[in-house]
Amino acid sequence: MFYILFFSIVFFVVYIAFSLVYEDALRKDKKTIKEIAVAKKIFDLDEKKIDNKRFLKEIAFINSFIIAITVIVVDLIGLNSFLWLPIAFGLILVLIFSCYFIYGKILHRKWGNDKDDKKL
Repeated sequence: MFYILFFSIVFFVVYIAFSLVYEDALRKDKKTIKEIAVAKKIFDLDEKKIDNKRFLKEIAFINSFIIAITVIVVDLIGLNSFLWLPIAFGLILVLIFSCYFIYGKILHRKWGNDKDDKKL
């Protein structure tokens, strides 16, 4: 029960922090947001179809999920301070690659360029 509560608290705190940062970036200038530019290039997205606000909320959700899962797993393992660092780093890498690969496939189906579907 403690870990569910701990996961929820970490998730919501990180999600709110990411949401505030992304909302501020959307208000300032939409062209300078790196996440959108990288996603357009990697996942071959059509710039006219992308909903920037929804995209950034989903990115904040994914990032919050990755961070909360990593914190919970490292806390569950309960190793000393020098051993948890490589485990956390490896777990973060695996979660980032897997979550963003799945999300990229979904984005390409939703907002991808129709001319070149064989790229992904």
